[in-house]
Amino acid sequence: MSTVAMKMPAAAGLMCADQAVLLARVRVSPLPFTHSAGAFYKQKSISRESVFFFVDSKFPNYFIKGNGMKEVHFVMQGKGGVGKSFSATHLAQFFQENAASDEKIYCYDTDSVNQTLARYRNLNARVINILNEHEDVDVSRFDELMEEFLTKDGVAVIDSGSSTFLPLMTYFRDAEVLSVFAEAGIRVVLHVIIAGGAEAEDTTTVLSQIVSTLPADLVLWKNEHFGEYLLPNGVTLEKSAVFKKGEKKIIGVVHLPKRKYDLFGKVTEAMTKQGLTYAEAMNAGTFNAMERQRLLIIKRGIFSQLQTLLLPGIPENGANTHASDTKQ
Repeated sequence: MSTVAMKMPAAAGLMCADQAVLLARVRVSPLPFTHSAGAFYKQKSISRESVFFFVDSKFPNYFIKGNGMKEVHFVMQGKGGVGKSFSATHLAQFFQENAASDEKIYCYDTDSVNQTLARYRNLNARVINILNEHEDVDVSRFDELMEEFLTKDGVAVIDSGSSTFLPLMTYFRDAEVLSVFAEAGIRVVLHVIIAGGAEAEDTTTVLSQIVSTLPADLVLWKNEHFGEYLLPNGVTLEKSAVFKKGEKKIIGVVHLPKRKYDLFGKVTEAMTKQGLTYAEAMNAGTFNAMERQRLLIIKRGIFSQLQTLLLPGIPENGANTHASDTKQ
């Protein structure tokens, strides 16, 4: 990680006599600040010797922090079969493609029933069963996972299964897990899948539980594979009571539109069954030119939204974005 010289103005609250040049490393976070970020993002009174900023990351928001990961992204939904692992695999691939050459992306699959993320070999996801025989969070296993978050440098993506949702929510609340992250200066983002059609009401109930319980930033994934998102009273997601209640926590919404199965569904299923990332699918010799083109349409549609939400201010065709989109 590189070190650069920076002039720190006295107005910054640092003891910098005569505008002394500090050797500083600038640490970054990919997300815009929201009200839910809390007081720990406000600059604290610190000594000159403790100033460390990290500048060599691809991810652009700045805050003072020590060791540990920049961000931890949990993909959550208590309702099964609504696209949670689909969202997790895209999130992990997005970070992989946009990371700087020395930026590490860690993937974890804690789904005790369907370990989809772990099937993608190139994501190198670790399988960790965080539940014990009583279907509660195994404290020792989660402590081990927390230790990695607090000591490793990089960005983490965790695919948490629907069966782990309630135990994990309880553990987060009772053990004040988010406070531990906050004290360490690690940004936590919860990605919540909201499905349309018949799944709208149930998935919205889960979102309501998260909004009411956990003080963390949220990215909503609106999956309309099952139909348009409308609550029984005809209200859309953005007009719903839970959205308004959580709007200070919500960074934004990733829209997953319903696509024609023959055009997009078959090729997506084939890629998923083989555990291929987009980068592999473009070069595996498995798909013909038009199939690869349709995969790229899906990828770019999702990645462009993540670019806007998670990497604001960085050009979409930056260092690594769509680097794998070379073989057509």
